[in-house]
Amino acid sequence: MEKFHNTLEWLNILREKLRRDRGELVIIYGRRRVGKTELVRQFLREVGGVYLYIDYCEPAELLRLLSKDVREQSGEFVEFGSWDSFLEWLSTQRVVVLDEFQRLQQVSPAAITRLQRLWDDRLKSEKILLILVGSSIGMLRKVAMGGTAPLYGRATSQFKLEPFRYTEARGMFEGSSERERIGIYGVFGGTPYYLQFVEAELGLLGSVEKNVLRKGSPLLDEPLVLLRTELKEVTRYNSILAAIAEGKRTLKEISDASGIHINKLMYYIENLRDLMDLIELRKPVLGKEKMGRYNFKDNFFRFWYRFVLPNRSLLERGETEKVLSRVEAELDSYLGPVFEEVVRELLIRYNGRNLNGFQLDFDEVGSWWDRVGNEIDICARGKERVLIGEVKWGRDEVGTDLLDSLHRKSEILPWKGKKDLLLVSAAGFTKECRREAESEKVLHLDLSDIGRLFDALAGTTK
Repeated sequence: MEKFHNTLEWLNILREKLRRDRGELVIIYGRRRVGKTELVRQFLREVGGVYLYIDYCEPAELLRLLSKDVREQSGEFVEFGSWDSFLEWLSTQRVVVLDEFQRLQQVSPAAITRLQRLWDDRLKSEKILLILVGSSIGMLRKVAMGGTAPLYGRATSQFKLEPFRYTEARGMFEGSSERERIGIYGVFGGTPYYLQFVEAELGLLGSVEKNVLRKGSPLLDEPLVLLRTELKEVTRYNSILAAIAEGKRTLKEISDASGIHINKLMYYIENLRDLMDLIELRKPVLGKEKMGRYNFKDNFFRFWYRFVLPNRSLLERGETEKVLSRVEAELDSYLGPVFEEVVRELLIRYNGRNLNGFQLDFDEVGSWWDRVGNEIDICARGKERVLIGEVKWGRDEVGTDLLDSLHRKSEILPWKGKKDLLLVSAAGFTKECRREAESEKVLHLDLSDIGRLFDALAGTTK
């Protein structure tokens, strides 16, 4: 399975598949709203082909709708009276996309079995690119990806389409400052559908008020809608996600906060992690997995469970301004961990390259913490050296006290090799701190450096 964030990267893979002289059955899946349908349509606009959407309806009605779609897109007169006639038509095509394919499991399981037989008998040897797109990951596993699924082993490629990383998301807001871009990413995340609700003329907080907090706004209930489409016992999942948003990171902390017994908790955690792709377990670099902490993978969900769910009563009463004031008051604190993630992403993207005179070569990039409360924001481990760093998302320049703190933390880090130091401050550094960092050969970056380095990755200069 391959993961893709970048549209061009994704399209290049499909172009390569199209050049093959054999049948290619490609499965593309990912959470709702990540842009699967739009990317497939972009590919079809380039190469041609037929796009078919599988809806929930009776088999006869679905066949009628598929016939209509084929006629409208290709001009070919068809009238599918059975799945056999549909599959016979399919066998004559070069490129076909079946969107929300997993729904066939509920509409007509026999159609999937027939497709499997057709693929085995004919299509795998024909020059056809068949793309199956799905957003219900659990159902897709039953149909094509699980060991007992009818189409298991037939796919020539499986792609998981991921939300944008900061690298891609920032490119959508070229007129914004780096601080504004990080704020947008921290609130709306990397899902293209959510990012479209950022309105430049309103700014970040105005966009939040209009499109997230107001009654009837498009994103007010979005996380609940997503959970309800995939899961049962939504109240339990809500409790778990709310606990993580409050800073409860370990299983015991989440269990205590949610009221779900720890022996039952892993079932729900695994669904949120493996099925929904909303959370992940992070372990400390140079540490053990049993010290792992659960974190949100999606910034919009983190924001929603931090600010929307706890204030739902106020929002239902129309007291949007009061909730917005709370968001504004806590926004910088909320964005601190987001900025740390952005810095870690920058280090990963520059791994193996030179960054401001430092040659980066890491096997692992993350954070470090221990059992007694010591934490280091950045910990990047190589074979012979480690880079450790502190990251500050504030409005004031940082002084030498931050460098002194980092020196103290470096002494307790369980690493016997070379230790390099990194300071990152969104607001920059005092002259004394900058002078001391340069004297000690400490890598130090401010927000303008961060923007310049990301611009260089994108091949732009600003």
